[in-house]
Amino acid sequence: MLSFLEEILPRFPDTYFRLTFSIEGIGEVHDNLRSMPGSFNKIKKSYDAISPLRAKYPNLVLDCNGVCGGLEIEDCEDVGSTLLGKSCDELINDSGFSCDDTVLPNGQEPISEICPQSCDSCIEFFSFCRCSRIQNQQRFALFYNESSYVSVMKKTKEKTFSQLGYPGRLVAVEGVDGSGKSTQIYLLKRWLEMQGLKVFFSEWNSSGLVKSATRRGKQQKILTPTTFSLIHATDFADRYERQLVPLLKAGYIVLCDRYKFTAFARDTVRGCSPDWVRKLYNFAALPDLTFFFRAPLDVSLNRILQGRPQLKYHEAGMDLGLSDNIEESFKLFQGRLLKAYAKMKTEFGLIQINANQPIEKQQEMVRERLAKVIDLKGYQLNQ
Repeated sequence: MLSFLEEILPRFPDTYFRLTFSIEGIGEVHDNLRSMPGSFNKIKKSYDAISPLRAKYPNLVLDCNGVCGGLEIEDCEDVGSTLLGKSCDELINDSGFSCDDTVLPNGQEPISEICPQSCDSCIEFFSFCRCSRIQNQQRFALFYNESSYVSVMKKTKEKTFSQLGYPGRLVAVEGVDGSGKSTQIYLLKRWLEMQGLKVFFSEWNSSGLVKSATRRGKQQKILTPTTFSLIHATDFADRYERQLVPLLKAGYIVLCDRYKFTAFARDTVRGCSPDWVRKLYNFAALPDLTFFFRAPLDVSLNRILQGRPQLKYHEAGMDLGLSDNIEESFKLFQGRLLKAYAKMKTEFGLIQINANQPIEKQQEMVRERLAKVIDLKGYQLNQ
């Protein structure tokens, strides 16, 4: 497996390879369920051997799932500490290893959309392959044994600012309302400033060019899904061209409270064509780092109501007519947004943070990941 990956990954740098380890429990629990003594230790050995490749090949992703149902989400802590020597939160937020339902999601795209080539063509690239039906969904996959597979997935061709040669770096936070993302990016901003770094902050819906028009449209409840999308796209484009790009060219670390992924989620949930929305924002490069803060909807709702007496009309999705009860509408609307974010997580490499953890713990994880991706020494104000 290792030699195969070392051969194939550099040959196809624009192809996304996902290697999934099926784990049914810890140690003998897994071995007994699989009727394969010693298989858990083999999985650990495989992971230890393959994991270092991720530093060299960003198109390699490692994750795990429990096919037979023996592994529940609450067991992630044991898997993380036993297999990887990591806590559950570190495991979930490791860009190369995640325990969630994204491995084999419901509603998987048809095989023609994942791999437009026929199996005969694919065999030219891979030693063997087959089209398989997994969880009643077609999926193009490479099978090595009963416990692992590599799947070929679509990978976005969009580039980050660093890949485009910008000296600056852009970091974005995403999540539903009440997820705590704004608190986290504010804390990150203060931390970077205290280190004497060049930092700029920008937030969604803050352009002076259209802010008053946006406010008036929302207050009068006259925005349609299309005009709602266009007015926010105008806001984003104005900030992108007049603030974000010039400062990135000047070598700043730019922090964004929401980026175009917010539009991808909100606008499509409101009924706009996903392709249309993405084309609307295709002028914007991808962030160099994007954190997706995920919290239970009840937690998000309580956080909002602790800060103000009532929910806002549009954040609750009342314009969609989901429910006459504003709190119920909030849960329905924001729940749909969560699903939209979950689909984008793999495609765009969003780093999921468990937003139900203590604020300090979340911030620690954000800073640790940031330091791995960005050489902060190169962004001192006196340079």
